[in-house]
Amino acid sequence: MRAGDHALLLLVAPPAFVQTAMPARSAQYLSIEQAQRALFADADRFEPVPVALSESDRDSIEKIAGTRTLLPVDRIWRATRRCSVT
Repeated sequence: MRAGDHALLLLVAPPAFVQTAMPARSAQYLSIEQAQRALFADADRFEPVPVALSESDRDSIEKIAGTRTLLPVDRIWRATRRCSVT
């Protein structure tokens, strides 16, 4: 093989040598507690309030949200802040 043949070999090399840029994604999800603190920073207590939605309610929510709800009972949280009476 001559010296110039190496350059020719690289030009006709299989595409395995070619790197392509792959898109990357990253997501950081909050725990329930972190989300509560982020949304209601002044609250000092969160208590779950179970709510059973009707099939009609669930269909309406899914249509507006553009996603399906997975649980038959939706957890709603009541955020409260201690009030001081003087």
